[in-house]
Amino acid sequence: MAPPKKKSKVNLSHLRSLVHQEKAPTPLTADDIKNMMIPLSFKAHEYTMSLWADFSFVGLQQQEQGSWKRTSRIQQFEIAEDLIQFMWMCDEYQNPHPRARVQLAFSVVLMTLLGSRPGEFIESGAWKHSDEGLLYGDIDLVRYQNGTYTGYLLYLWLRNRKGHRNNKKHFPIMLLYEEAGMRSMCLVTYFLALALADGVFDGCESFKDIEVKELPLGSLLYTYRYKSEAKQRPILRSINPNGTVSDNEILTYNCFNNMLKGIGQRAGYEDRLSAYWFRRAYAKAVEKTATPAQRRLFMGHTNDDTVMYYISGIVGVDSQSMVYRREQKSELIDENTSMMLKRNLLAPMPPGSQLTDRLSRNADLTDGPVVTLPERTPSQEYALRRQSRKVAYRKQRGDFFDGKPLAPEYAVTAPHQTASDSESTGSTPLRYPSRYLKALWKFEPERERIANLMYSYSRNSVAPNNSTAISRREIPLSDILQPMTKLAHPKKERYVYQSAGPTEDNCCSVCGH
Repeated sequence: MAPPKKKSKVNLSHLRSLVHQEKAPTPLTADDIKNMMIPLSFKAHEYTMSLWADFSFVGLQQQEQGSWKRTSRIQQFEIAEDLIQFMWMCDEYQNPHPRARVQLAFSVVLMTLLGSRPGEFIESGAWKHSDEGLLYGDIDLVRYQNGTYTGYLLYLWLRNRKGHRNNKKHFPIMLLYEEAGMRSMCLVTYFLALALADGVFDGCESFKDIEVKELPLGSLLYTYRYKSEAKQRPILRSINPNGTVSDNEILTYNCFNNMLKGIGQRAGYEDRLSAYWFRRAYAKAVEKTATPAQRRLFMGHTNDDTVMYYISGIVGVDSQSMVYRREQKSELIDENTSMMLKRNLLAPMPPGSQLTDRLSRNADLTDGPVVTLPERTPSQEYALRRQSRKVAYRKQRGDFFDGKPLAPEYAVTAPHQTASDSESTGSTPLRYPSRYLKALWKFEPERERIANLMYSYSRNSVAPNNSTAISRREIPLSDILQPMTKLAHPKKERYVYQSAGPTEDNCCSVCGH
């Protein structure tokens, strides 16, 4: 029998070093790189590496300490919230129907949260007489119950995006949920109020009927069904000349644009408020956290370069802090690129915006253009007076924001903010209703109820302080829907005293019969 072979001793550490050397060559030194390049290329390489070093030690550190730990809200969101607050608490403009106020609030919140173009939810100017916009069939109301969330959800189909109409492959579905602590900016609340007022749910006539629906066994959600004839009905509809809401005629772009411009001027903003402003603010908000693919999906763009057109004229970067290599003052930059910077609560309002501003059709025509006509009809006379008031208002508004002294007859004080109140509240004056509007609330108890729930303010309240200007307490959905649904009802009702209206059971509030 042959003797066993002797095992040869192998230096494993030497083999490992050889394998490692073969797969991972020795890194190049600075001299090796210099010898491999021409002098001009080596200088460019040194400059690039210096930029990378600055970014690694300064830029990343600022990102970790600054952008992700900021708790201040975006200024653009504060403007939308300020508009909603003015709309419910201070706006004295009388719409032909109270539903117009609910529809405008729904639109402002929709553009704030989704950055939608107007043509996605109302009739676009390029698609006149098409009645195409956001329909009830484009939104699914879902009741969801899970460990992370319990409440109502909206699945919103963006069916009318620019360049993708009638293309189902490009219909993104956006998910929206309740904001119980901020009902003024809750899209679910406004949608439910409009839907219940229109009676679109199958088998549900009130919010109590919606609440009693139970989730199917083995499922986490319940989808509410619409009536067959309601799926093609627009959510935002125009108002007829007699003061009633149209059944199927959608809100047009011209009307919606005038509503936005008017609420911005009445709220005291110097810059013109438009739908484009909300879209630009939305682009700025998602740009900070979303990936390029998500930004294209949110904005409906085909490439990443289009979003550059939404950048403000003021550069939103603190270059001064970058030069001194310190943390950027992002909040200061955001404040100075916001419309809130040019807001003035004492700014003149358009004619007819205040309850005390009611000019007679037979009022004298002052400072109006001279028009020579052989004979003018009463309607022509009224049109001339109306045009002259618009011209005078534009001049008055321009002089106010330019700092020019106004004539005594034009020197006004906003009813929702007096000079003494401005001094007591500091640099950011608060809004509160005028005594004329509070007197009108006797005829509009639903609006007073909404203002009381959202902002803890009523007819007998005094001017709010800084801590109670905007309520952050959770409001039950049933409490806010009851008055808001009544305001959004398509039929026009006469104003009545709160005690003269019938009860929920259609009985007399005095005798109970």
